[in-house]
Amino acid sequence: MSTSWCSEQPLLLKKRGLGRWWFSIYVSFMMLYGENIGPTTTVSNHHLLRISNAKKLTEIRSYAQPERIFVVGAIIVGQIVSAVVIGNISLVLTNQQCQAATYQQKLDRAMESMQSMHLPSNLQSRILKYYDVLWTRHRTMDAKSSFVNDLNPSLKTDISLFLNRDIIASNPLFRNCPDGMILSVVKALKVSLYLQGCHLTREGELGVQMFFLQDGEVVAASKGKALTHYQKGAYFGEISLLIPSRPRQCDLIAISNVEIRELNRVDFEAICFDFPNMKRILIENLKQQNYLDPKLILRCEAFTSSFDIPGRIKSIEGKLDTLSAQLNILTTHVVKREKMIIQKNK
Repeated sequence: MSTSWCSEQPLLLKKRGLGRWWFSIYVSFMMLYGENIGPTTTVSNHHLLRISNAKKLTEIRSYAQPERIFVVGAIIVGQIVSAVVIGNISLVLTNQQCQAATYQQKLDRAMESMQSMHLPSNLQSRILKYYDVLWTRHRTMDAKSSFVNDLNPSLKTDISLFLNRDIIASNPLFRNCPDGMILSVVKALKVSLYLQGCHLTREGELGVQMFFLQDGEVVAASKGKALTHYQKGAYFGEISLLIPSRPRQCDLIAISNVEIRELNRVDFEAICFDFPNMKRILIENLKQQNYLDPKLILRCEAFTSSFDIPGRIKSIEGKLDTLSAQLNILTTHVVKREKMIIQKNK
């Protein structure tokens, strides 16, 4: 019967009590780690740790017990750190795989729908490219769905200010605007992406929004002729908000992939109700651009004057508040007089 390797370890046989336990734990961890007991020991073909001569025994004895305790502790800590690092890496890879799977499922559903609609192949390619740009820029497959919708108004405002800080800083429209107006405009902006070659608007259609160019380049063209180029930070389309039911006078085409902030008519009128000077500020900026027909600017001013309803409504509301306060005072006085008459009759 072969003997255990423990019985053949001279150093282990010499130890007693706690020291023997520590040495056994140390050897076990070193075996688990795939190493020999010490830097000077060798492993024979028949036994794991046979000490062949007195010199090697002396070298092992010089490997003191505190050093073995330190090695055991270092191995434990190292294994824990390795487990944590590997676990985090696995978690990151799993999340990426989940996101990629979600992205692929969305593409598969879109492909099935496009095929059922019998859309042409070039249009299908543009749609798939749109999803790719949307995923690359915003890590989402739905431009209208965002975690921001779950936040309170204060956090939503802070996020809107941060995302639109370049537009606010570089756009001359906001230089003379009060802070309240800027906040209202920023909160009303909607994000849209357009691929290269896509039409933001087409000539002849009714304009219902103005645009703030966050990134990319847009050209205004009519009958195949380029009229104006818009770079990052520009805004355009405001005349459609100043003159209701006015058709677009040109095409707006994305020269590159562009990211746009849109302000629609409903939100614009709501802002003008709180800040009637909004339309005046737009008209003053139109005058400074010096490339519009003066008659068109006069028409904008005429519509602004004739549709300056917010100021009139606020004036009427002020008068109604005054009348309401006077009515309350009169009612209180009448009630007191009635109580005095009742007490006298008693």
